Amino acid sequence: MPGRNEARVFSLLAIAVALIVCVWSLLLGFRGEAFMGRPLGGDFVQFYVAGKILNQFDAWRIYDLKLAVDLQHSTVPTMARLPTSPRSSGPSRCCRTPGPTWLG
Repeated sequence: MPGRNEARVFSLLAIAVALIVCVWSLLLGFRGEAFMGRPLGGDFVQFYVAGKILNQFDAWRIYDLKLAVDLQHSTVPTMARLPTSPRSSGPSRCCRTPGPTWLG
């Protein structure tokens, strides 16, 4: 069973790791890079693109990956143009969520 000293050491290590990761993410953010590979506000972009597709295209095109990537890139040009960049839960969550889609 760990004692008080061991618990203190592990707590300080956890705090040190958290501070290092926090400083690292801030430095990357100030350089304009994303910490985990996604731009800040990626969820907002997903919902914006889903609403834009629902308002301007046929509803079945919400699952058109090429269209979603093109719209995301036109909204946030710094977003990587990868087929894996859209989160698959965004469009389905937008369709299930009651409320206006005219925001896009």
